[in-house]
Amino acid sequence: MSDQPADRRKLLALRALIDEMLLEIRDVSARNTWTPEERTQAERDLQRIMGQVVSATFESRSELETAS
Repeated sequence: MSDQPADRRKLLALRALIDEMLLEIRDVSARNTWTPEERTQAERDLQRIMGQVVSATFESRSELETAS
C-alpha cells in the first residue's frame, strides 16, 4: 500500500511547480515587447520549471513501480 500522505505531498509539490510554470507563461503572453535578455531569461525560467516537473514525475513513477 502506498504512503498516502507522502503521495499527497508529492502531488502538491508537482502542482505547485505546474502552477509556477503557468504563471510564468501567463506573464510571457501578457507582455508584447521583450528585450533579448528578458526573453532569454523567461526561456531559462520555463526550462528550469519544466525540468523540475519532469524530474518529479519520473521520481514519482519510479517510486510507484518500486512499491508494486
